[in-house]
Amino acid sequence: MSISGETGVRTGAILSILGWAHSFILRQTNEGYELTDPDGGGAIQCQDWPQAERVLVRLGLPPHKIEEIQNLLVPGMDIVVRRTTG
Repeated sequence: MSISGETGVRTGAILSILGWAHSFILRQTNEGYELTDPDGGGAIQCQDWPQAERVLVRLGLPPHKIEEIQNLLVPGMDIVVRRTTG
């Protein structure tokens, strides 16, 4: 699934794929960024960092955590993002 724009349908799809996951994997690829459910439930493809950042915001990550993730990203490395439930 590719994300572009900010429609409610896409937000619904994002939440459907990753909304209930306690964690997900974020990786930088040659085509952009990919967020995947570690259980194999689906993947979200983003063309650039601003799109990936919007997905992270929609998933409820705080700005300081998004900045930390951005600073850690390098092509080919998986980052496991654990979400807290509260």
